[in-house]
Amino acid sequence: MFGGICFMWRGNMLCGTGWRGVMFRVGKEQEAAALKLPGASRMVLAGRRFVGFVWVKPDRCKGAALKKGLALAKRYVGPMPAKKKRKK
Repeated sequence: MFGGICFMWRGNMLCGTGWRGVMFRVGKEQEAAALKLPGASRMVLAGRRFVGFVWVKPDRCKGAALKKGLALAKRYVGPMPAKKKRKK
């Protein structure tokens, strides 16, 4: 989707990395808080805005900023039901 590595939690996308930086799935309600992270911007791919997702520049996503981004993502993704594995 964004040309990088995606990290899942219980089968749901939590965050990922790509050439643009670190992506956090924070949900619509927490997007404003996530945009306050240093180096954060709205996620736009191929001209389409992805509501509830933010990019954080890789050089700015360290220490406290990384922990805060992950906490916001976990708060959003955590309550989602676990996805069942598909049979091959």
